[in-house]
Amino acid sequence: MAIAVFLIIGTATVHLFTMHVPLATTQKNQTDINVAMRSAVAQMEMDVANAGSGYYLGAELSDAALGVTLINTVSNLNGNPCNTGTTYNANCFDTMNVIALDPTVAPLHPSSSATALADVNTSSNTSAYVTTGSMTQTAANTLAALYHAGDELLWINTGTPSLITTTTLTQPGTVVSGAPGTFVVQLTYTGTTGFVNTQDRYYIANTPDSSAPSMQLTNAFPNATSWVMRLNPIQYAVNSANAADPQLTRQVGTGTAEVIADQVIGFRVGAYLQGQTTSQAEYNFDSSTYFDSSTNKLKKYDWNLIQSVHISILGRTAVDNSQNAFHNPYDGGAYMIQGVSVTINPRNLSMANINE
Repeated sequence: MAIAVFLIIGTATVHLFTMHVPLATTQKNQTDINVAMRSAVAQMEMDVANAGSGYYLGAELSDAALGVTLINTVSNLNGNPCNTGTTYNANCFDTMNVIALDPTVAPLHPSSSATALADVNTSSNTSAYVTTGSMTQTAANTLAALYHAGDELLWINTGTPSLITTTTLTQPGTVVSGAPGTFVVQLTYTGTTGFVNTQDRYYIANTPDSSAPSMQLTNAFPNATSWVMRLNPIQYAVNSANAADPQLTRQVGTGTAEVIADQVIGFRVGAYLQGQTTSQAEYNFDSSTYFDSSTNKLKKYDWNLIQSVHISILGRTAVDNSQNAFHNPYDGGAYMIQGVSVTINPRNLSMANINE
């Protein structure tokens, strides 16, 4: 009799334990994805808050409020799903670029001549020369080492308004002879097509549809009133090459893209634009439709209009392959889904609204 009772109680205990193991696993998976997404958002808050930093030139550049560029995938904005069941493709994910200057590389006046001060045209000149003064070869070597193949340079022609473009270096900085007894650094890049940089991966002087952005662009840079600066942007994107595990990544400049969250099935970024009124207090998730209400004009891809961003991330837990697994109502997958969102006001882009 005692053995029978023991078997009954033991069987019930084992059954209860077996039922709770999947529950514990599910709770752990939920905690993991929650912590990962919140950590990713915290990193974005720090980066985006400082967007547009490094513009510390003596010249006034208050009109060149460039801090964030957004590449929105809009195929599913009109109710068209970007996923097929539990498979999420590239159309489910936006790309956000946080633009900032490299604080270790000083802005310098560019010249099209190694031995004299001459204006630069980025479409007809494929190299420019920079110097910090009468540089020795040692000083030139130090400066040249700061420029790398693949670096993106921001060019600014100061004035009212400031005019800009970008170029992409095709090789590291090279030391060459300058004026007698001095050395300069040669920066070699792919020339712009007009004022458009077709290799611009941050879409400052280019756009996803190959049209010119509605910004003040130029390819003419007078030596005395222009600056060339090395950018050090941060790009947030989702690598969906592995459909079983789309990964949210953070890449600084030409460095390696680091994974900051796994199992991300949605990444959207909208922008609040300059000139919007209270009745238009919505975030625009299609950068090709940016509209300047102050001038009543369509200004597609005009990044100068961005004053605030709204970020939404959707993540999922690991797939539960157990017999009685929960299936979520969102896409029918055997996993839990969680979302997190945040609104960030970059201080360098929103200070104009401090009294509004």
